[in-house]
Amino acid sequence: MRSDHSAPIRRLERLSRMRGYDVAPNEPDPRGWTVINHDRRRVGEVKDLIVDAERMVAIYLDVELDTKLFDLWNDDPHVLVPVERAHAEGRRVVVGEIGPAWVSALRTARETRDREFWDRWWHPVEPDVARRGPHISRRAHHDALDRALDDVRPGETVRIPVVEEEIVVERRPVSREEALREDYVTNRAADEPPLQR
Repeated sequence: MRSDHSAPIRRLERLSRMRGYDVAPNEPDPRGWTVINHDRRRVGEVKDLIVDAERMVAIYLDVELDTKLFDLWNDDPHVLVPVERAHAEGRRVVVGEIGPAWVSALRTARETRDREFWDRWWHPVEPDVARRGPHISRRAHHDALDRALDDVRPGETVRIPVVEEEIVVERRPVSREEALREDYVTNRAADEPPLQR
């Protein structure tokens, strides 16, 4: 049944926000069910379903983790669990992986994601903004490159991951004449030795 609400439905939507839609009568509705792990320990509760609105299929369970068990008083206790990673056992949902180590890794990943998001938000990639001279420009990981250029000693090599490749940076002493030339040679392949002049 289609809702008469005029706002468009996004591809992924919370079932609770989809007016006029509900779980089919012949399917179990896990909202409100307890979530347990492999140790049979209660780790949370299913709060909502995340639906692929094009296919009209639930693809994630919105699980609110037990804030007391995992000491999540100051953190977001909600996690999205793919439906295929959970299975029903009576009126409980089993998601075996959820435990203290899993929640700790989740916190670390969230903090990293948030930090990277805000770095990209406030420092978008600036195409070819000169830093120290010809052919050296800022890229997405300009902070790591800045540290390498400032902190690496002659002869020391540092690897800087860049999206799907990495740049190998090595500082070497150069003569004044070399420094004034504009035909610098760069070696972008991380698995190749530095180019010799």
